[in-house]
Amino acid sequence: MKQAFLEFWDHLIHFRKDKLFVEVTENSFTQFFRFIFVGGTATAVDIGSGWLFFRFVFLHNWTLGGFTLTRDVLAAAVGFLLGLVVNYVLSVLWVFVRKDINRVKEFLSFAVIGLVGLLIKSGVMMLLGLVIPQQSGGLFLLKSFIGTMVAFVWNFTARKVFIYNRVPERSQV
Repeated sequence: MKQAFLEFWDHLIHFRKDKLFVEVTENSFTQFFRFIFVGGTATAVDIGSGWLFFRFVFLHNWTLGGFTLTRDVLAAAVGFLLGLVVNYVLSVLWVFVRKDINRVKEFLSFAVIGLVGLLIKSGVMMLLGLVIPQQSGGLFLLKSFIGTMVAFVWNFTARKVFIYNRVPERSQV
């Protein structure tokens, strides 16, 4: 773990673009660094599309079986799912590159972890809604951002541990 961090740190301070951005890596610190960019892109899709759904599609709360789903949580759910697809595509192309994996099983696992992330994000937004009950666009963005940050940590950690936990082979020199 220490060596992996030192290797990442060396790449970062010397700005070795190939090591940080191009080459396939099993270094968890480099993967986390890349996941920040992937997560940022997915978050932009998530929050941006969620805001559009909040402003133009979900104009009222929905009630299902006596349980009210607020329009901000509904919009956030749609945005999160769109962000999940972007996150998956970018992650398998750039962060957790594996050729030896069943893509259907991988996507389903990725989606289940993402759905848990959605529940975490929605729960955070609902808790924040108790403190910040107004449903203006600006407060929606704040609640969505905070919920997304909590879900971000869950998503990376769970995916690394449960899907992409392969121990890299050491080369014999």
